[in-house]
Amino acid sequence: MIKNKKILILSLSTGSGHTRAAEAIKKTILQQYPHINVEHIDMLHYLSNPFKRATVDAYDLLIKTSPELWGILYKHSNNATFLNITNKYSKKIKNFNTKKLHKYLQEYQPNYIISTHFFCTDIYLSGKEKHSCNAPISTVITDYRLHELWLVDNTDHYFVPTEQIKTQMIERGIDKQTITVSGIPIDPVFYQNIPPQKKQTDTNILVMSGGQGLGQVEKIVKSLTKTLSFPYTITAITGKNKKLQKKLKKQNNPNITVIGWTNNIEQYMRRADIIISKPGGLTTTECITLGKPLIAINPIPGQEEANAQYIEKHGYGLVAKSITDLPQLIQQAKKLQITTKKIQKSGEIILQTILQKKDNE
Repeated sequence: MIKNKKILILSLSTGSGHTRAAEAIKKTILQQYPHINVEHIDMLHYLSNPFKRATVDAYDLLIKTSPELWGILYKHSNNATFLNITNKYSKKIKNFNTKKLHKYLQEYQPNYIISTHFFCTDIYLSGKEKHSCNAPISTVITDYRLHELWLVDNTDHYFVPTEQIKTQMIERGIDKQTITVSGIPIDPVFYQNIPPQKKQTDTNILVMSGGQGLGQVEKIVKSLTKTLSFPYTITAITGKNKKLQKKLKKQNNPNITVIGWTNNIEQYMRRADIIISKPGGLTTTECITLGKPLIAINPIPGQEEANAQYIEKHGYGLVAKSITDLPQLIQQAKKLQITTKKIQKSGEIILQTILQKKDNE
């Protein structure tokens, strides 16, 4: 067992999912392995401003303004040959624009690194000779479809959501000994066995917007209040979008509860009968773990579309093509019986695997 050693967790806040996965792993370490020194950093703060604008900011802008274009790029970048050529010519650019990260690594000197974003893995492995840090690195895949971007050469270990993804990686020539099916890490609070509250007669619908308050929450709520023909209550989570929060509160509808940013999202999810949200990898996993039917809406072309397909295929929920589909889908979702045969505590699996590997070295 590693004692008094350092684990570094790398994430990138393109959306909130990768950061939440990293925090879930960190929380698991603090609860289960208090003797281990752990740090989590968001690589966004360790990139030069020009590089940040050209990569992370450009991605965020593309997702918000031209998601269809992102879908095209996502599809065409799913090619190993294309990515190898790109990486070959971009290595110097990456190293030049990540000097702050190199300095941090030289000072912290972790014994092991866990990455929840392929970009973090790529940046670390591209600059090993610069930062003089030889710690092994594991990548945690946080989507329910494999994309070539996740497969970075010289990655020491992969943690994947499903057996299917493991099989696909083996078919691509990756050593099966370096792949562990762990599921996607979520906050340990979601695994707690809390008795369900007394069943209400009203259908409790939770509408989530994501941390930045994106999506069509206002339109969804207004549409539901006009079209639902059965007793309901709606809880709308607006995240950091205070403008959206004020708009919804002005409706003064006793059936609607509006919540801004919250650190207790799990409590609202447990109370819900049905959840309407964009199908990020973390949100999808949280709903599955709690046994809550998810109606996926407005999936980002690419990774979120894949998550939505996974939800529908396995009977964990439904996919809305438009807001007008919601009343009918809610009625269908009420009939879904979601059972999780075996809940994987992903963070614990990841850490047990890493610690065992270190013990055997």
